[in-house]
Amino acid sequence: MKKAVILVFSLAVSCIGLSQNANIPLSGSYSLVHFYEQNQIVTTMNITPLGENKFEIEGDGWIGEGEVVGNSGYYTWEFFDGRKGKTNFVINTKGEIIGHVLGTMPNPEFLGLDWTYLALPGKNKNT
Repeated sequence: MKKAVILVFSLAVSCIGLSQNANIPLSGSYSLVHFYEQNQIVTTMNITPLGENKFEIEGDGWIGEGEVVGNSGYYTWEFFDGRKGKTNFVINTKGEIIGHVLGTMPNPEFLGLDWTYLALPGKNKNT
């Protein structure tokens, strides 16, 4: 499964191209759906620019900071319950974000976080 996620992520990067849309604004609200099962909104997130390439990001119970260069970037995040991780992402030509989330759990008995999302701009859970 992890190989499939990495393959999809790599294909997205190569299909989109890192030189296109170099100045896509990331600020705003996004609705996140599972990349492979897009029929239900899982959560939302908000992105606020901090500088030329840097931004802060927040969601339901978590905060983080990141950087974008061209059509790709990353952000590190932490849930209020102690879970931490990093998300790598690419931005497609529609302004949607494809992100791969990897994170730890505070209790070693639980598996870590590992999922791929599609973030749709300008929507929220109630629409």
